Amino acid sequence: MGALETRERTGEAPAPEEPRQAAPTFDWGGAATWLLAAFLVVYLALENGGYGPIPRGQVGIAVWWLLLLGVAVEALPVPGRTRASLAALGLLGGFAAWTAISMGWTQSEERTAAELARVATHLGVLVLGICLVTRRRAGGRQVLGGVTAGLGLVAALGVLSRLQMSWFPVNELGQVLPGIEIERRLSYPLGYSSAIGALAGMTLPLLLAATASARTIAVRALAAAAIPLAGLALYLATSGTGVIVATAAMLAFLALSPDRLPKLLVLAAGAGGAAVLALAVESREALARGLPTPPAEAQGDEVTWIALGVCAAVAAAGVGIGLAARNLRRPRLLRPTRAEAAIATAAVVVVAIPVAIAAGLPGEASDRWEVFKSHGEGARAEPSSPGSILDSTSSGRYQFWQAAVEQGETAPWKGTGPGTFEFWWAKHGSYKGFVRNAHSLYLEGFAELGIVGLLLIGGFVLAVLGIGAGRALRAPPDQRLALAAATGGAVGFATAAALDWVWQLGALAVAFMLLAAVAVSGWSMPEPTRRRRRSRRQNRNRLQRAAVVAMAVLALIAIWFPLSGATHLRESQADAARGDLAAALREAEDAADAQPYAASPVLQEALVLEREGELARAAVAAREATRKEAANWRTWTILARIEAERDRVAPALRAYRRAVERNPNYILFRTG
Repeated sequence: MGALETRERTGEAPAPEEPRQAAPTFDWGGAATWLLAAFLVVYLALENGGYGPIPRGQVGIAVWWLLLLGVAVEALPVPGRTRASLAALGLLGGFAAWTAISMGWTQSEERTAAELARVATHLGVLVLGICLVTRRRAGGRQVLGGVTAGLGLVAALGVLSRLQMSWFPVNELGQVLPGIEIERRLSYPLGYSSAIGALAGMTLPLLLAATASARTIAVRALAAAAIPLAGLALYLATSGTGVIVATAAMLAFLALSPDRLPKLLVLAAGAGGAAVLALAVESREALARGLPTPPAEAQGDEVTWIALGVCAAVAAAGVGIGLAARNLRRPRLLRPTRAEAAIATAAVVVVAIPVAIAAGLPGEASDRWEVFKSHGEGARAEPSSPGSILDSTSSGRYQFWQAAVEQGETAPWKGTGPGTFEFWWAKHGSYKGFVRNAHSLYLEGFAELGIVGLLLIGGFVLAVLGIGAGRALRAPPDQRLALAAATGGAVGFATAAALDWVWQLGALAVAFMLLAAVAVSGWSMPEPTRRRRRSRRQNRNRLQRAAVVAMAVLALIAIWFPLSGATHLRESQADAARGDLAAALREAEDAADAQPYAASPVLQEALVLEREGELARAAVAAREATRKEAANWRTWTILARIEAERDRVAPALRAYRRAVERNPNYILFRTG
């Protein structure tokens, strides 16, 4: 007789059925968030780092359309629901607005419009990141995981491009910079070795955090295995900037993260693995040289197998350290409180300072500073080598920074307009050579946008770092590690931006914006609402959504015209290279229609017409280019050439003199 029948006969109430546990379902929303963050970083990295206006503009258009539709249909929350995120958005939005306003006084409307499109894209990624982070409780972890995976994959691809050179495009930098064995410096896929070093430095704290915070052992092992690859990428980049970035990022991460001992042990294992791989590469000259020769390919196969073994060993060590940290009880000495750790750190500093002074560190620092201030032309003539990682020469950075300060002093409050540092350097640079960027986001901001621009962009970066650090220190342990990783990676980018032109590389800037979103908004909970205020809050929410939609429309306009112009201009140049001059002229005219304020399209028209023999029309187009970008020596040079071809000596000489005034150091203009 069944239990139910027995209960019915005895009059007892039937026992309640035990609730069935629902089968775990796949988190499609979380996976989409993770994939989107990883895709943005990897796509731009594979497009030459996202330096060009076309891939960056494509990302900007896609991001703002996603925001417009998502916010309009309430699939995404309104960004800036907390004071911290609102402060970050306000500062970067103010920087974008000031960039737009500078169109009124800039020396080049075309270049300023391009910079406005860049800032609008960065702002869109930050807004989207904040929306994704605050959309759900786990959003911060998913965005952080996607950025970590994207940066780690790019670093691994860079290393693989050295070990298996036949799989990747040939490095042609040696043809542009002969004599210094530039191929030794790892630059794929960003196209710039210092950027690879900065990327590796940003990646290290993210991977280290993932070895402790990932949900599965497999992902923790994969993160640990990627640490020696990131270290090898840093080594192969032979970039002193990368070392500084990695040091700053790791110090910030360790200072903010909880339970540092296991992380230090994993870091030591990863550093040891990276050292083994670096020695393996350095002992194989053909592979270290970076040229795709048969000996290099054979040596690359050898190191590939070594790398697999090293990564497996570090992965096992990382998993073992993590399991021991979770399951074994450590002695009291190895579990210091925050106050005890602070006292110990202060004691180390107190002891280290006199030791450093006695060892002659101040004198060494002074000597290195003098070397840094020198141009270092002789040092740059030396072949590239891993020893340049610790080289203190600036490769001209000090001179670039001096020039940026001098440029900013000519218009201290508003600058000369974004994108115009190249013009200033061509005319006033302390040595000959082409330079487009000031190699410092902050000094270039002062030079081109004045004190106001410097305060806005510097304030934005400092706000992200300060808010991230404060939130990490106040967060519970399960959130603190992720916030520490995001802030540490952001510190790495902020350091790189002070030393190089990484702001112009979309892959690194996008990664920074997503990390900033996690740092300022991760795990932030909306304030509780009251029923009596629900109607008022709904009305305010509608207004906020309308404001975001309006901002998205303005951003799309700001990005679309430079993107369209750049696309047509590239097609025109490709058609001209193929000899199809009629198609090249049509595309150049379309570019001019898309950007009526730009000099490059009409200059392209002049070049095409010159090849067609239409010299009178070519001269008209070239003069129009000089009117639109009078500070650019190239427009005057081309006008001078075309006028000379027309046998108009006086106009040719006038244009030539103006070209020389704007670039007296150009080698073709120098007479002695």
